Amino acid sequence: MNTYCCLKHCRCMALGGVLLVALVAPAAAQEGETAVPAVKTFDERLLVYPINEHVLRGKKPAAEDCAVLAREKSVKRMIGLIPEEEVSAEVKEAALAAGIACEYYPIVLDSQAPVVHVDRAKVHALVERLRAPGDGTIYLYCNTGRNLNAVVDFAYRLTVEQATFVDALGAVLQRGFAAPEQPGLVEDMKLLASGLDELPAVPVMPLADADLLGRGKRVDAGNLKLHIKTVGEGPAVFALHGGPGESHLILRPYLDALAANHTLVYFDQRGCGFSDRPPFREAYSIARLVEDLEALRVTLGHEKISLVAQSSGGPVAARYALTYPDRVEKLVIVSSWASAEEFTSNVRISNYLILPDDMKLYGEVAERLQSQQRDPNDDELSDLQKCMYPTQFFGRLTPEFREDWSRRAKLSSTAWQALSGEYAGGRGTRQPLDLRPDLAKIKDIPTLVIVGKYDVVTPPHVVRTYAEGIPGARFEIIDQCGHHPFVEQNQKFIELVGGFLAGE
Repeated sequence: MNTYCCLKHCRCMALGGVLLVALVAPAAAQEGETAVPAVKTFDERLLVYPINEHVLRGKKPAAEDCAVLAREKSVKRMIGLIPEEEVSAEVKEAALAAGIACEYYPIVLDSQAPVVHVDRAKVHALVERLRAPGDGTIYLYCNTGRNLNAVVDFAYRLTVEQATFVDALGAVLQRGFAAPEQPGLVEDMKLLASGLDELPAVPVMPLADADLLGRGKRVDAGNLKLHIKTVGEGPAVFALHGGPGESHLILRPYLDALAANHTLVYFDQRGCGFSDRPPFREAYSIARLVEDLEALRVTLGHEKISLVAQSSGGPVAARYALTYPDRVEKLVIVSSWASAEEFTSNVRISNYLILPDDMKLYGEVAERLQSQQRDPNDDELSDLQKCMYPTQFFGRLTPEFREDWSRRAKLSSTAWQALSGEYAGGRGTRQPLDLRPDLAKIKDIPTLVIVGKYDVVTPPHVVRTYAEGIPGARFEIIDQCGHHPFVEQNQKFIELVGGFLAGE
């Protein structure tokens, strides 16, 4: 799968914490042709979108637009989300002549601040005013027609239509919300959805380099060696990291508490971390990862094992349970997806939440890869991954957390490139992941499925597929966290998983 791109013409998929980048080349004009600019319709020019049957949102109108809004959209009232002084006398006069009443409802706290935020109390009050139909249509506008009124649209969907966070966010993104222009509004949307006054900082769980990065041991697993670290004593629990292409470092020390009553086995999948790295893409598949896991179980001498699998580790754990059901004691699937189709249907949401500083880094790496017409190496892929950090968490990322997380979120370009097609589908993929028809066969294996309430990489409805497909599976949504609930809500996560493994 080709992974180079340019900043202007790219799509990026958050793949379990990894960036899947596909080149989207602009259509080239034929020699001698002259490009003819498309003529925008009235709705396209003003970015007009409905919030409900009696409320439209769009850009600040010009004087000549007022008569059209009244005649063709039945607008009787215009509500500006900007100060009255930003609206010209000509627009006010044209609105009056068209029979449109004007109101001004500025919701920005400080328009001169480096990061713009809204007055959430005003947003909630305005949503209440928009609930009930009145005489004619309301036209809600701001300067861009995208960002400020998109926040109102988002709040309306949450509070009136009872939409989930990810559905409400996806709707306004589809309608033109541009997060990089005003990144503070993404935080505001999380606050509107959660009811919090401020976002918590994502906690750092320190672990010295000697412990985190120090080698464990390499053991035979079939025809290659896998790097492992074991903690604790008792029944075996194998921890499967995500990616594809990450390593066990992403899970440490966040799962260490499970070793209080278990032998916790961390390991790097083939091609990742300190494990062997076959150089050919043909050596990588979910089926091969399953056989590696079985070989590792045999080598370590465990008759039965429990599995805790996060993100792209989920399909490996589920496929292992299907292939070796008698070897699985319990199954825990965290923030994962059962089909490439379901995963990619939501990927656009995290794509458009990249923040300005991260977009700059993304552009630098992407332009270098495009100019050299090559795939990213490990370091470059890890740099692209850094751009996605804010989209993977609910809380606020401090510089301390970013620095710490970058030690853990290192990626193997070989494994990522070889496996991304199977996990996410795409042109040329022989058999994209789809476990849905087989999940019912995972019976008599106690299963716990966990997702973060604000996960935009694998939203709750995507992860729920496991719980609905596996007979008797338990489904838990953890509040105030995103794609890594074991990081943001570690205590709650350990209580759930530890209790489940103990048979509570």
